[in-house]
Amino acid sequence: MELAIDLPLCRSPASREFTPPWRYAVTRKISLLVPLFNSSRYLDQLKHDIDHQTRPFDEVVMHDDGSTDDTIEKATRLGFQVIRGGPQKRQSHARNRLLAAASSSFVHFHDHDDPIHPRFVERMLTACASNSVAICHFAKTTPSERQIFGHDFKNDYGLVFDNFVHLSAMVVCKDLARSVSGFDENLTLCEEKDFLFKILRQGALVTIVPELLAEWRIQSSSFMSSQGWTGAALMLRRFIQNCLPNDSRETTELALEYALRSAWDYYYACPETMSELRQMFQYLSKHGLHPRTGLGRKSALLISSIGPVAALRLRRALSKKVVAIA
Repeated sequence: MELAIDLPLCRSPASREFTPPWRYAVTRKISLLVPLFNSSRYLDQLKHDIDHQTRPFDEVVMHDDGSTDDTIEKATRLGFQVIRGGPQKRQSHARNRLLAAASSSFVHFHDHDDPIHPRFVERMLTACASNSVAICHFAKTTPSERQIFGHDFKNDYGLVFDNFVHLSAMVVCKDLARSVSGFDENLTLCEEKDFLFKILRQGALVTIVPELLAEWRIQSSSFMSSQGWTGAALMLRRFIQNCLPNDSRETTELALEYALRSAWDYYYACPETMSELRQMFQYLSKHGLHPRTGLGRKSALLISSIGPVAALRLRRALSKKVVAIA
């Protein structure tokens, strides 16, 4: 994996100026927390990545979610501490149990099949402070493409609604994560966004480490891929309901734009998502919230006239006609 060296750490625009306390990194402790489910084939590489850190993790704890292969036996043989769980309660439940078990001041949640850069702990831990979250650049890898995520944002909530931050690119203060009760176990998608939103609302300080230190690998067999567009629309609705209403006008506007953009993406890809999307718009309307911006000026005018559901239907019909003509 690439490494951009000699780049300074930087605080988010909403946070105070930051000087990285390199000499104090050794005194901080960090726990690696890994949910497992039928993970046996990934454990050797994970063990390799853990053992080859330039600054080791202080603790490694794993949670098995009812694996049907030899995951527990192999993880134990490799020397990992494993919490036995199950039947399948999914990753958010596993992460919450891991968070409760962690003994270090900082925690890093990691998926079993994602690589760990050898300098991840060394570089990320120096960016950590009380009540903070450190975020590095990361790559999103699928069987067909690789995309790099940096983080360009106007305020902290832009990380949630205008960007995507995978958990593999975060190190968070344990007490901060516990103060928001960890992860919403009703979410099987959008849980990273929801978690980041909650800790920001709790006053988290954000430090960006502008180095490519993490990678998120999406397998064709992953549970995320199996949920489909309708499952994704359900998770979007639950996430937006967690975020709104909100006391901040700026944050509300960001969330509404995100809701409308996502609704369009989901509906364009799969018309069957409209049932969930309609419920989301009804919830927003009930609270006096009406998303209009995010899809351009013409769409905003159309939504103002006929509402978001009818506007999305018309926009999709016109888009399909343009594609057919082309």
